[in-house]
Amino acid sequence: MRKFIDSRLVVILAAATILMLGAASAALATTGTGGQDRDFAVSVAAGAVGIPDPDVATVGDTVRVVLSVKDNKAWSFEFKHDDVQLRVTLQTPIGEPYEVSFQIAMGPGQTLRLPFEFTVHNSYPKGTYALTLDAIEVKHPVPMSTATATLTIM
Repeated sequence: MRKFIDSRLVVILAAATILMLGAASAALATTGTGGQDRDFAVSVAAGAVGIPDPDVATVGDTVRVVLSVKDNKAWSFEFKHDDVQLRVTLQTPIGEPYEVSFQIAMGPGQTLRLPFEFTVHNSYPKGTYALTLDAIEVKHPVPMSTATATLTIM
């Protein structure tokens, strides 16, 4: 009976250690936040998964990216959505940045979260990449909330 309890304890401790290491790894990844417009908060997180330094990825590593925008306006009985223009810009180590822009409707307190993953391919240029998310309310275009995360590919 004692052997069963000891082996179970070892398994629990091992699982807890792996979970803690995974959480620490994610916490170390580059995250940028912005709330220049107090009505809209944005964040961008980018990091390699399962490696000691999530800010540096190599060929074959999986990179997890999360883009997020939150409408911080208070909810009221008169529901009105906000038209928000989002712009995502990827600056690579070479050439001009890639930019995608689109408009969404958001309600008070609503959060849009866009997570995705990709595997680093050997054709990706080596160097530092920067991913920026901008959010601006269409009817009140000033100020704009912006956030940037960086990742280096070696």
